[in-house]
Amino acid sequence: MNMGDQQTGCSGGAEAVLGLNPNSSISITYHNLFGAHDDLMLLELDEKLLPEMLHQRVTLRGQPDEDAVLCTASKTYAVKFVGTSNSVFLIPPADKISELCKNKDDDNMVVASVIKVAPGCMELVETAPKLDKLKLLLSQNPYSFSEASEMDISEETDKTNIGLYRWDDLVDKLQASDEQLR
Repeated sequence: MNMGDQQTGCSGGAEAVLGLNPNSSISITYHNLFGAHDDLMLLELDEKLLPEMLHQRVTLRGQPDEDAVLCTASKTYAVKFVGTSNSVFLIPPADKISELCKNKDDDNMVVASVIKVAPGCMELVETAPKLDKLKLLLSQNPYSFSEASEMDISEETDKTNIGLYRWDDLVDKLQASDEQLR
């Protein structure tokens, strides 16, 4: 099917596919918003990480020049793209379970609207925290007792004024979970 074969007014969401029985089929059409959608990626997720993800207890960490890592409260995962040779269709959810389309050949043909063809997915692999940068950051301005006694370190003190790092600064710069940093 090419992009010119879009069927207007004939669409079903992901719900149309969820109830599909084995060895059955469903027709697809290009959604009117079909395109590259670089902002949409599939993420393969282990079931033990699902509660963390659903309750928004994960963070992506890394600087623009680094590979991203996903961190839970206690573990760090490398994020890797894995390409597939199969076509994976992304079908957005519909407001209702599915809409029936009238076709000359089939009276009740359900059609799913594809918004993107995904070339692969992001995979998570547990990895050791990347703490090499911590040593570098701390060695740039070593802490000394004589300097600390001369200054008043408070919540309002900015690290750029005295060269010290707060917890939030380190979390932003390092690729490790909070527990691994402690």
